[in-house]
Amino acid sequence: MSLHVYEGLSLVPRNYTGYPLDAIKFNKPFVRDVETIFDMYGIIDTLESRLIIEKIEKGNFLDTTKFIDRFGVCLYLDELSTSSKALLALVACKDKILNFNEVGGTARELAMTIFKDGYIYMDDFHGALPYEAKIDLVMNDSETFHGGREFNEEWC
Repeated sequence: MSLHVYEGLSLVPRNYTGYPLDAIKFNKPFVRDVETIFDMYGIIDTLESRLIIEKIEKGNFLDTTKFIDRFGVCLYLDELSTSSKALLALVACKDKILNFNEVGGTARELAMTIFKDGYIYMDDFHGALPYEAKIDLVMNDSETFHGGREFNEEWC
């Protein structure tokens, strides 16, 4: 399986002037609010979950209800950033397309480099992946990429 990434601006007709999501028909259920999905599934203790809290929150995973933030304070999961919640929802929810429009660039890059399955949507992707990244991405159900260099040369 691969991580499927849908980039809205490349999926809508050039003369379309509305919100990209209104013009796209997906083949899976679409989740506009990733925090709702995160609240449903919570956090699953995986290497990916621990990496997400380390890289995005600059903190440490404590258990499935709490984490230690960058200042050493123990916080409940509802204090996580939207980016962390979206990535953690992707750990648990592989059968829906998750809206990553409110997710920051660092989290988008992390999703595209550590996940090997799942579905995400973003209106537009600005950025590049590390050249040495080993990825398994399918962009817009048409182009497959296995390396950061290959993705950057074709997509960015």
